[in-house]
Amino acid sequence: ALAACIQSPHLTVLEALGYALSQLLQAKEAPEMIIPSVLGSTLPQHILQLLQPGPKLNPGVAVEFAWCLHYIICSQVNNALLISHGGLSTLGLLLLDVAGAVQRTEDAGLELLVCPVLRCLSNLLTEAAVEVVGGPDQLEDERVVAALYILLQFFVQKQPSLLPEGLWLLNNLTANSPSFCTSLLSMDLIKPLLQLLPVSNVVSVL
Repeated sequence: ALAACIQSPHLTVLEALGYALSQLLQAKEAPEMIIPSVLGSTLPQHILQLLQPGPKLNPGVAVEFAWCLHYIICSQVNNALLISHGGLSTLGLLLLDVAGAVQRTEDAGLELLVCPVLRCLSNLLTEAAVEVVGGPDQLEDERVVAALYILLQFFVQKQPSLLPEGLWLLNNLTANSPSFCTSLLSMDLIKPLLQLLPVSNVVSVL
C-alpha cells in the first residue's frame, strides 16, 4: 500500500506518507520486521527519486523522506542496497542544491532538510562498500566539499547545532579519499575551518 501511495502525484499525500513511514521506521520492531520489508519493495528507489534535486523537488516532501532514509541507514540492515541504487550520488547532488539555495535565500527552514541529508551521507560513507576506490556508486564530486563549507558558514550563526553534523561528514569524506583531502587544501579551506573552533567544545574536538 505504501509503495502504491508513494507514486501519487499529490504532494499532500506524499508528505503524509513520508511522515507515516518515518514513524514506522522508528518502531522497536523496525530493524527486524519493517525495514527489511521496505528494502525489499520499490520504496527505496522512489524515496531517492523524490530526493533528486530539480524543479520537482518539494521541500516538505523531501524533509519527510530524508528522515525516512536516515532511519533506514541507521538500522544498517542493508546500506549497500541504497548505495547501489545511487544513494550517495543523489544525496551529494541534493547537498549541492541546498548549498546553492542558502546563497539565494535567508530561509531558516533549510536546516530541516540539511540535518538528515548530512547524517545520511555521513553514515553511508562509513559502509565497507564505499571504501572500494573508483566504484560506480562512489561520491566523487569534489564540489561537495565546497558545498559543505558554504552550509557550515550559513549555519554558524543561524543553527550552530548543525556544525558538528557537517564536520562529521567532512571527516568521513576525507577519511578514505586523497582527492577530497586535496580539494580541501586546494580550496584553501583549512584556515576558515579553524575559525569555527570557538563555536563549541564539540566543534573544537571534531
